[in-house]
Amino acid sequence: MKHNVLITSTLFGLLFAPFAHAQLNVPLQGKIPFEFNVGKSTLPAGEYLVRTEIDAPDVLYIQNVNTGAAILLLASPTARSNSKQKPELLFNRYGRTYFLSEVSQGLGENRGIRLNPSKTERLKAHQMAAAPMPHDAEIASVTFHPYGK
Repeated sequence: MKHNVLITSTLFGLLFAPFAHAQLNVPLQGKIPFEFNVGKSTLPAGEYLVRTEIDAPDVLYIQNVNTGAAILLLASPTARSNSKQKPELLFNRYGRTYFLSEVSQGLGENRGIRLNPSKTERLKAHQMAAAPMPHDAEIASVTFHPYGK
């Protein structure tokens, strides 16, 4: 019986360990030079603060520094095989439309936050794939810095 409890708790710990590190260790701030989509919202270009809450590490908080407007989104933890030194936001770009897809912690950490594609993004990707002429679809990166630095 003790072995079953030990094995079960070890497996439980292994399965859920990645979720304990989903949060961003420090808030990030930076300029996004283009309008972008996140969830059901379209946000203007500008200076943004991005963070997670200690009490809710799977909730991503994005705030426009200039207007104070903010949005909360559910996110999933992600790990990269290589650790980045600079924090960055990754966007999927379809034509001239950008969708936030990932926030990378940077600072030598190999973890970050991934956003599931919205219905609008999935539709845009499907439209571009079905178009008779090829269109641009790529990943755009914006480098951020720790908040206050």
